[in-house]
Amino acid sequence: MRSSSRTTGASPWIRFAQMLVGDTLRRSIYLAFGAVVVVWLIACANVANLVLAKGTTRRKEMALRAALGASRGRLIGQLLTESMVLCLLGGVAGVFLGSLLLHAAAPLVAASLPFTADLSMDLRVLAFAAVAVTAVLILVGLLPSLADFLRQAIQRIESGGTWVI
Repeated sequence: MRSSSRTTGASPWIRFAQMLVGDTLRRSIYLAFGAVVVVWLIACANVANLVLAKGTTRRKEMALRAALGASRGRLIGQLLTESMVLCLLGGVAGVFLGSLLLHAAAPLVAASLPFTADLSMDLRVLAFAAVAVTAVLILVGLLPSLADFLRQAIQRIESGGTWVI
C-alpha cells in the first residue's frame, strides 16, 4: 500500500482531502481568503489614516506636553495606549461580528459543501485575530510619532541645525 502512494507522489490523506474538497472549492476558499485580506488591508489603511490625521491635529498638545517635560518615550507611550484601546475594541467587535456572521451563514454554506463541516471559531482564528490586532496596534500607534520625528528631522536638516536622536 505504501509503495503505491510513493509512486504517485502524494500520501493517501492528501489524495483523500483532494477528493473530498475538490479543486473548485479549494480555489473558492483561496479567493474568499484573498478578498478578506484585501478588505482587512483597506480597513487598516483607513484606521492608520484617521490616526495620523488625529495626530496632526494634536501636534500642539504634544508640543505642550513636551515643553512641560514629558519625554519622547512618555508621549509615544500615550499614543500607544490610546491606539491599544481603539484596536482592542475593534478586534473584539470584529471577532464578535465574525462569530455572528458565521452562525448566520453556517446553514447556507453547509448546503453547498460536499461534506458536513464543523464551521466554528477555534483558537487558531482567535490567535490570528490577536496577531492582526497587535500588528495594527504597533503600526497605528507608532505612525504619528514616526511622522512627527520625520517632520522634525526634515525641518532641522533644512534649517542647518544639529539635533540629537
